[in-house]
Amino acid sequence: MDYELPNLEFLRAFNTVAEVRVLKKAAQRLGLTSSAVSQALSKLEAQLGAELFEHDVRPLKLTPAGSRLLESSRRLVAEAEQLASQVSNHSLKEFALRLGIGETATATIGPWLVADLIGRVRKLETRTLLARPLSDELRAGALDVIISPDSLLTEERWAHCGLYEEDFLFASARSIPLPRTPEELQLISVKYPFITYAGGSSDEVVMSRILRSMNVHPFGRVTASASYMLVGLVSQQEGWTIIPPTNLWCGRQFLKDVHAGPLPGGRRVTRTMWAVSDRLLLPEMLEVVAEAATAAFRDRMMRELEGISPLLKKSCRLLCSKGSDQYNVL
Repeated sequence: MDYELPNLEFLRAFNTVAEVRVLKKAAQRLGLTSSAVSQALSKLEAQLGAELFEHDVRPLKLTPAGSRLLESSRRLVAEAEQLASQVSNHSLKEFALRLGIGETATATIGPWLVADLIGRVRKLETRTLLARPLSDELRAGALDVIISPDSLLTEERWAHCGLYEEDFLFASARSIPLPRTPEELQLISVKYPFITYAGGSSDEVVMSRILRSMNVHPFGRVTASASYMLVGLVSQQEGWTIIPPTNLWCGRQFLKDVHAGPLPGGRRVTRTMWAVSDRLLLPEMLEVVAEAATAAFRDRMMRELEGISPLLKKSCRLLCSKGSDQYNVL
């Protein structure tokens, strides 16, 4: 048989009344009116199906049912207060964190992010997956927080924080001129191979969408499973691609033979990196992860991008910072 769980605030009111035995004094201690305390006790008795006080006795006296409840309710309220205190501690030293990181974030800010978080939590477990499997594992309760370029969890249950966004760029071997218009890109697409990601990547989906919007249908395609391979193939196979700045950075060893520019025709398509968690289960954990990820991107990744090209840094923007009202933007 299912029972309605007792309300913790009602239990707090019950404990206080049981201690002082005078309704008005208990109300003063709780910062409530006597009427509010009386209503809380009535609702608790209705929830439990038992009278807790002998209401015609002054000072108030516990019934046998009330006496049995008091010992347990004191422990429950104390544990709830302790939990609230632990959760409000941004260091989360008492908690283990199960963090899922998308492949792009793993290959860029991942080491800096994880190194920061190791000092903030009792235990850290990380997993690297594509966006959809990450979302599935968070939904199933196998992860606490994920960092992903796709916000696939749209229900009210999920809290989101936008960390940073990047503009997709055109990149090619230096022997290929940077196209200024979709028509110029069409000419490139029939002469040089298009280097793209293998199926299942959210970036591959966006890349294909961008090309369709410009009516560009590459004659030859070469697929790669990782950004390092993709950028290397652009360099070594005299190819071209559509790619965000941090993905391009992953193949920085080959960038002496690669150049990049804005998408042709003034198009602007962005990729946003999100931190996502359940908004009811340890919400402070999302904030701590977001702070660490933002710091890693601001203090480390942006410097790396600027060292390669001002365009790469210019094409990235931070969205989330400590104390910002941009937390939980969805």
